[in-house]
Amino acid sequence: MVVNYNSAALSTLLSRAFWRNDPSGSVEYPAAFRSYASITNVLQAMATNLASTDDNGQGSVFDKYATQSFKDQIAEYIRASSSNTAGTIIGVGHGIEIQPSSRHVVDCSEFPMSERAQYAFLAVGRSPAGSGDAFRAIYPLTLVDSEAPVVIATQSTLNMDVVGSTVQSTCSGRVSLTFNEYLYHSDDSTSPPTLQQVDRGPIISNRRFEPGNENFISIASLVQSTSSNQVSLFVEDDDDVQVGRPTLTVELRFDHAENGTFLTFSADLCDQYSNVRSAPLTISVSIERVRTIVDVSAETGDPIYGYISTPLIHITPEWDRTSSGG
Repeated sequence: MVVNYNSAALSTLLSRAFWRNDPSGSVEYPAAFRSYASITNVLQAMATNLASTDDNGQGSVFDKYATQSFKDQIAEYIRASSSNTAGTIIGVGHGIEIQPSSRHVVDCSEFPMSERAQYAFLAVGRSPAGSGDAFRAIYPLTLVDSEAPVVIATQSTLNMDVVGSTVQSTCSGRVSLTFNEYLYHSDDSTSPPTLQQVDRGPIISNRRFEPGNENFISIASLVQSTSSNQVSLFVEDDDDVQVGRPTLTVELRFDHAENGTFLTFSADLCDQYSNVRSAPLTISVSIERVRTIVDVSAETGDPIYGYISTPLIHITPEWDRTSSGG
């Protein structure tokens, strides 16, 4: 069965203290195995293997030390419980027969699991030879994210450049992109690839020489190409530099950018599960003539329309989950 691994939702049978608090009140941890003392509840006892010198590592601490009456309670809980609408029990299996040296694969994704939630997998088995029940718990169990990061919001202060009273054909300003999950980079120069967390620090050739920031790479180091020096990552100000801290946002600065100015990131920009997209993330600016209200008629009060040059931001469609991108 699969249960919600949360202190508020977990059954009291699983969350209760294991040592000295079973139904008979007689379980005490063996002094010879101090590592068992760290077990605080029943779920942990079901998930902890016996020490190698204790029955050759076969079975769990719960199998070895729980009283028979408590084993019967847990066995009944696993075998007889049903899924519920409260979400505390999301999936239950049925009795199956497994031959020695064989295995049975359980696809937990068939259960209604929520992304980023944590669950525990519980199992009980019995030999037809009458040796009694054996138990196992595995946790935390999570539904692995299979989608690469996307941009969920953009903020722009781009405006057309003005010299005197003349509107130029270029624009300047900042653009902030917010992603739905923390950014990572898959470094394919190593085998297997190294997963590096992305921060908003300055470009440094080898971040591994920075104590405490060994596993981070600067977003500024992941620029694959750019149309010109009219666009750059905005990491110059102290408030924007965040070395050794994960980031959900990327800051860009456009200086007198022409129509078509763009910046493209490494194709290996990904999330913590190494999910990448088939197309790299490109941010570009276009200067378009947009129909808008430029005045109001003094005689009729009706709006007077005209066309003004307006800078717009475009994101690679695969990456765009903003309100404008769908």
